[in-house]
Amino acid sequence: MVSFYDYLNIGFYFLFIAGVGIYFSRRSKNTSDYFRGGGIMPWWVTGASAWMAVFSAWTFTGAAGKIYETRPYVLCLYYSHLLALLCILAFTCYRFRRMRVVTPIEAIRLRFGPVSQQFYTWLRLPLLLIFGGFTLNALGVFTAAVFGLDIGTMLIGLGVIVTLMAVLAGSIGVVASDFVQMFLLVTVTTVVAILALGQPEVGGFSGLVERVPAQHFQWSEIALPESIAFWALALTVNNGGARTVLKTPPNI
Repeated sequence: MVSFYDYLNIGFYFLFIAGVGIYFSRRSKNTSDYFRGGGIMPWWVTGASAWMAVFSAWTFTGAAGKIYETRPYVLCLYYSHLLALLCILAFTCYRFRRMRVVTPIEAIRLRFGPVSQQFYTWLRLPLLLIFGGFTLNALGVFTAAVFGLDIGTMLIGLGVIVTLMAVLAGSIGVVASDFVQMFLLVTVTTVVAILALGQPEVGGFSGLVERVPAQHFQWSEIALPESIAFWALALTVNNGGARTVLKTPPNI
């Protein structure tokens, strides 16, 4: 049951997000400020923002249940990003920085020409809209169920808030709000985990391990281990290839 204090906390959070957008809107004086924060954002702030970008309401509902049922399999899929990101860090990041571009689309134009730039732009734009809609819908369904509101109204409200935040604040405002969200998320999740382990029905960490389904330790009950390894390798290649396509132009 949602209480008055729950509504108060959520209202305060929405006001805080709006305040972040208004505050940082005054710091965006050009396209570089708006799209990449002027290139002055610390790596740990942008890293926290990138980490938060993969979170959604599904993370704590569907993903949590799936990990409980098939932990080794799901963890392999998640950690398949790690090797690709390390390769990007080692071979791509400094090359991209040397290009001194504001957006990745500009880098595509410099490296492959305007035709490739237009093709990639119009290919990616509808996909981003669709994926953004999926994410917004997941959040809307969860939020509407919690507060007993109409899903259509909830989607419109959430869409307006997200749009205003991005339009007003630009990348630096979004990154700043993501960092605050990360801090709240880690704090609340840690507290909830400690309280859950302390419940008599769980019996602490040892009790939790005893209640872990057998398939956590027997991969053959989930799928063929070879299939899991192949799928993780395919994701690694996909994630690495999609992000390392940009190379330094010959004239730089």
